[in-house]
Amino acid sequence: MGGQHRRKNTTHQVEKYKSRYGRFCRKKTPMNNVLKTFINARLRALDTNVFEAERRGGLKKGFLNDILIDRKESFGAKYYGKVATALESDVSTVARMASSDAGPKASERPRRETTLIPEYDIRAGASFGGGAVAEVENGYDDNGSHIEQPPIRAEWSIPDYYLAATGMRARRTHILAVDGPSMLPDLAPDDRILIDLDDTNPGRDGIFAIWDGHSESVIVKNVQLVRGAERPTIRCISSNKTYEPFDLELGDNTKIIGRVKRRITAV
Repeated sequence: MGGQHRRKNTTHQVEKYKSRYGRFCRKKTPMNNVLKTFINARLRALDTNVFEAERRGGLKKGFLNDILIDRKESFGAKYYGKVATALESDVSTVARMASSDAGPKASERPRRETTLIPEYDIRAGASFGGGAVAEVENGYDDNGSHIEQPPIRAEWSIPDYYLAATGMRARRTHILAVDGPSMLPDLAPDDRILIDLDDTNPGRDGIFAIWDGHSESVIVKNVQLVRGAERPTIRCISSNKTYEPFDLELGDNTKIIGRVKRRITAV
């Protein structure tokens, strides 16, 4: 009888414990990883930790860390500016990443694992003079309007999480082959580069693909905005120091295509 009484009490205690604390023991539902992947990628790129980033953005301690540990899924639009400052990104990218987690959980909706990104039949010149442009063919832009574009040479299957980590949108990402040695060691001939068409702001230094209408070619250079110029002007700098920098005036004949975010290269 005593043994049965002890077992009954033990069972009662377990049920009482589960009733009181069970909410802490339930298995968490996996969250969409797009925003988490983006935050982790920016922290690695900045070589910092989440708490230092929160301080830089003026965010409450744990604000970003709560997303990384699945305590919360996203945040509202009023925080986009602070998060952009914390991660040294831009507000539009933060907004896209934050809204990616809206709606049903990733486990509850179908999701493609990869996206096909076009490689256009044009070589991005990494030397002064640029790459040659192939014949154009008919195509359509994001609004369905007819445009002329270079032929598509190939399509690369890029993982969705990889694009999310870079802040790029699939329909606004192009791939080009590199031609010429002037961007060595950063870019080598026959490398493929992923270009973010949404990022055309030379105010933040970086490597950009540029349409040079004077030579009717695409060039790839380190770009700096020339301050104090009468008209918008960029300085194009080769990574290979044997090539001299040169300036281009932005306008109808010269346009920034987009920022080079990643490269595919041989080992």
